[in-house]
Amino acid sequence: MKCIGGALLLNNEAKTYRSKRSWCNFASLNELRLQLLKEPGMAQLDWEDFGRGATPVRQIMLGAALTALDAPETDWNNCSCIGWNGDGCKRENVRYFADYLDSGRSGGRGSLFVPTLPSIPVCEAAIMLGCHGGGAYFTTGRSTGQLGALLPLNGEKYLLTGEITARWCAVMLWDTGIAGTIPEAENLCELFQRSAR
Repeated sequence: MKCIGGALLLNNEAKTYRSKRSWCNFASLNELRLQLLKEPGMAQLDWEDFGRGATPVRQIMLGAALTALDAPETDWNNCSCIGWNGDGCKRENVRYFADYLDSGRSGGRGSLFVPTLPSIPVCEAAIMLGCHGGGAYFTTGRSTGQLGALLPLNGEKYLLTGEITARWCAVMLWDTGIAGTIPEAENLCELFQRSAR
């Protein structure tokens, strides 16, 4: 496998992997989305769930959109999407449980429940891109070698991997038809920063 595109959102900056473009002047994730919609060459994407998505959903959707801009030749019909490690939906789980406790342990707001499923962010990215491959979320040790041992997922030509934390979101697109292995790193942010140089 070889990385052919990707994106990193870190410290209020968004960067692409291959084209090495960056966006810094955005006050919110929605403002970055609005900037991306004006980019020449931006693919037609399904942004419908962006507005109602929790922060991890918005982060990964933006990372996927930046990756689509970075690798415009990608056949998204032949792509799997997986989430890996990071925080998953930990913040959303805490919000839901706090609401459950505040409701006297008899129920919580259903609108807070769905984002607690760790596969939701990458599934939203898959919907946005129009991917028709597999989707999953894996938790392993902090080693991209362990991630690489799980892949490729279903034999699709492309594989989009995403990792989300409270501080950053990294998305990397792999061509599974090119020989190679995922380089060793503790997380996708570290791998992106080391490989994108």
